[in-house]
Amino acid sequence: MRLFIFFYLSLFTTLAVAQGKMVRSKYHEADLAFDQSDYVSAGSKYKKIATKFPADRYARYRYAECLRYTYQFEEAETIYAQLLSEDKDDIPLTRFYYALTLKAQQNWDDAAQEFREFLQEFQATDLESELVKRMAELELKSCPPKTIHNQASTTAISADIHSYPFPSYLSWNPADQKLHVYNTSRYHHQTEIFLLQNFQQQASGFSEIKVTKPVLPLEQEPRYFYLHKKKYLTHSAPSSADPAKAYLVKKISVSNWIDSSQNWSEPVLLNAQINYPNSDNGFPFVSADGKRMYFVSNREGSKGSTDIWYSESQGDDNWSEAICLPFNTELTESHPSFIEIGECGYLIFSSNGLEHGKGGMDLYLATDTSNYDFTKPLNGINQSGNDYQLLICGNLAVFYRGNSLHYSPIDKQKFPAFLLSE
Repeated sequence: MRLFIFFYLSLFTTLAVAQGKMVRSKYHEADLAFDQSDYVSAGSKYKKIATKFPADRYARYRYAECLRYTYQFEEAETIYAQLLSEDKDDIPLTRFYYALTLKAQQNWDDAAQEFREFLQEFQATDLESELVKRMAELELKSCPPKTIHNQASTTAISADIHSYPFPSYLSWNPADQKLHVYNTSRYHHQTEIFLLQNFQQQASGFSEIKVTKPVLPLEQEPRYFYLHKKKYLTHSAPSSADPAKAYLVKKISVSNWIDSSQNWSEPVLLNAQINYPNSDNGFPFVSADGKRMYFVSNREGSKGSTDIWYSESQGDDNWSEAICLPFNTELTESHPSFIEIGECGYLIFSSNGLEHGKGGMDLYLATDTSNYDFTKPLNGINQSGNDYQLLICGNLAVFYRGNSLHYSPIDKQKFPAFLLSE
């Protein structure tokens, strides 16, 4: 009898140890994918762990993070809410990310309340947690008031792109007067970039040309900027040659126009002044004369999560040391574009850290004549949601409002007055 009991105890112990090793192995795989920013793969692994072990709160928390990073906010919100209802103190950052998810869905009042509760509950014990608390204060500050009036008159371009889980990327090619709209298929576990729409500019707006797919491998992000016979693009690349130490970062490349069949050369990485080591560098936009590149980076020296930087061309795509623009804040600045009218250059970008906007990500304008230290919100367009990625396409201003693509006619003789009006 004792031998019988000993046998089953040994068997039970062996199975428990094996199961523990298996779970640790699955966690290692999921954590590695998460650290490499492969949130689709990581999310799938965390979900399997959470399904098999429902009491594993950390697996559910990390799965919610993966959902948030892939713009599946409703599902992430549900998991965060469940975790908070079970034990609000177990994983202290849960409420902060829950508030971010509510804010991403423009649920401003609830998001503001959650940020307030987080600031009351959260105890900062080191520099990293102090930074999180400061971030929560800034996010709360950028939540808009309940009633905001806006007089902007804009037109939605197409409803087809609104259902995609990732915000689409815009590219304007002045050579053929076409607006290209791209989106990644990462959410669908495929390996291509899709060209969703081609729009031909007309006097009063855009007409859709076609919808095609795929156009690019996954490693190349769908963010293009055309300049003469060059196009600059963002792509993802490992941060290190050692796969065990690598995580994906965004880098900027250039491709050259080869022939009249619209063939392009293989993209070539720009120098380390643009692609600063171990940092994300993307959203390139080059001035019409090719002398200055504006781009987004989170490199050393940045003030917030992402900042707008610029670099001067020294010829043949050799770029000078990048400079962080003075208007950057502790939150997020992104999506720069540049237009020259007369003798003045206008930098248009998005921010959720600057003042006098209308909530969420707002569009702002800075001029080169003021060395970019003076900014104004484009409240002729901004609303209480997220407004971003504005491009001047001929006589139209094209931009995103949430996940909807809009345009507004512009009069360059009165630029930028109509964009600034309330």
